[in-house]
Amino acid sequence: MKNRTSSSAKALVLFLRYSLIAFFACNVFFFVQFLIFHLGPALLFGERKGVYLPIVFKPTNQGVLTLPHTDYEYMFDIPSATGTFQAFGLPLKIFYIYSFGGIVYYACLFLITYLILKMLKNAQEGNFLVVKNAIRLRYIALLLIVSLLRDKLTIIASSFYLREKIELAGIEFYDFTSYTFDNWKYIFIFLFLLIIAEAFRLGAQLKEENDLTI
Repeated sequence: MKNRTSSSAKALVLFLRYSLIAFFACNVFFFVQFLIFHLGPALLFGERKGVYLPIVFKPTNQGVLTLPHTDYEYMFDIPSATGTFQAFGLPLKIFYIYSFGGIVYYACLFLITYLILKMLKNAQEGNFLVVKNAIRLRYIALLLIVSLLRDKLTIIASSFYLREKIELAGIEFYDFTSYTFDNWKYIFIFLFLLIIAEAFRLGAQLKEENDLTI
């Protein structure tokens, strides 16, 4: 039974490792495209491509919900929502700020993927409970926090910039709504991951000390 479980675990680790390698390669391809076709023309020729900016809004009109097998209608409204606005010809400074946000996103993605791959490699070799993996787990938690902050700052900055510049009948645009602060709960999960990483580090350190004693 133990050998079967061990073999299953190794097969799962191998599957995850090669899946992440493929995921990493795909995102490297997208990042190179971003540099060549998006950022490159701006740096070389001052040509600004269209960019997709997040925007938060609230419909001013109520909607109607009609259910089957009923002879009446329900009125509803949408308290807040988010959408994507494709903007062309942005000021160069705004364009570069947006591009920097994209680079931060890819940097976090690449580093997180790389650290997980290193952890999986150790697991494949049977050395998962080591101090290096605990430190990698700590860095993963910190990078996830940076990625979350980047997403929220992007929404706030984009909404603040676009709020007074776009008009659409029946829609009011805002710089802050309840959606702006949605998903902040995940930061507590990432902070808890930091605690787990520290417990992992202490356990790995104790194991290494016991191995030296033996």
